[in-house]
Amino acid sequence: MVAVLLIDDEQMILMMLKMYGYQVEIAASGEEGIDKFKNDHFDIVITDMDVPGIDGRGVVRNIRKSERYGFLSLY
Repeated sequence: MVAVLLIDDEQMILMMLKMYGYQVEIAASGEEGIDKFKNDHFDIVITDMDVPGIDGRGVVRNIRKSERYGFLSLY
């Protein structure tokens, strides 16, 4: 099963991902998302750019510094 870290305070994307069978871990802030990324394995990270605390750009900068960083696509 594909493990997804969703850093967002909206529930719609969470419901959609679960509907398609993804294993989703949620974080409501940038800091929480970064902590979860550092402490667990995720195949995909999806972040809103406007989240509380560290914004999405800060989250992306932190993930890029990680040894586990593989590929990034921004839309």
